[in-house]
Amino acid sequence: MLDRNSITLEKGKTQTISTTILPTNATEKNITWSSTNKNIVTVSNGKITAVGPGTASINVSTVNGKNTKCTVKVIVKPTSVKINKTSLTLERGESYTLGTTLYPNDTTEKNLTWTSSDTNILSVSNGKVTAKTAGKATVTVKTSNGKTATCKVRVYVVNYKKAYTADQVYSDINYLQKSYPDIIKVSSIGKSVKNRDIKLIQLGKGNKKGSYSWWYSCKRAYHRFLYNALHRGVCVFI
Repeated sequence: MLDRNSITLEKGKTQTISTTILPTNATEKNITWSSTNKNIVTVSNGKITAVGPGTASINVSTVNGKNTKCTVKVIVKPTSVKINKTSLTLERGESYTLGTTLYPNDTTEKNLTWTSSDTNILSVSNGKVTAKTAGKATVTVKTSNGKTATCKVRVYVVNYKKAYTADQVYSDINYLQKSYPDIIKVSSIGKSVKNRDIKLIQLGKGNKKGSYSWWYSCKRAYHRFLYNALHRGVCVFI
């Protein structure tokens, strides 16, 4: 008889279980210890060593064939957690789902808790961040054993009818060209009455699918840019 029928061990940990042979006056007291999976647990004279994640049994046999066992579950607790972004900017109403990576790779304890430092600014559920109003807040993810990671989030509100300076419009053009070089081509095609470059912006480089993809991903953030660019006459779109 074993002093326990099941145990849970963290990978790398050891625990010794003991046996009681009945009747107490039995003369044949030799026993054999074995593991059903040595990749998960090993055993020597009752000392169990957790090797890798999973479940296995420790079997004990007497010389006359009597058997008993202890079920061992080996777990791997995370040593750290990482979010795929350390900072994030969203427009009010937008959502973004953050990804996480747990270390080590064979971690078995994968439950995570997500919280927002200010639920008035943004909410978060299973990594999905939803922007509610302008401001800054921090999203925190926490493992079952207390390891944490954070992402700082800024939420902004755009007034699409607000007038922006031509310098701001040109700054946005440069940002677009740098951020989307595969599907945006910018060139100068002349001068405005105020001697500013008139920019030709080609979307998708003739690829309708690429152009649509850009417009879909940026349509919210760049309504303001498009509105001001067109009204100031500094851009031509094709």
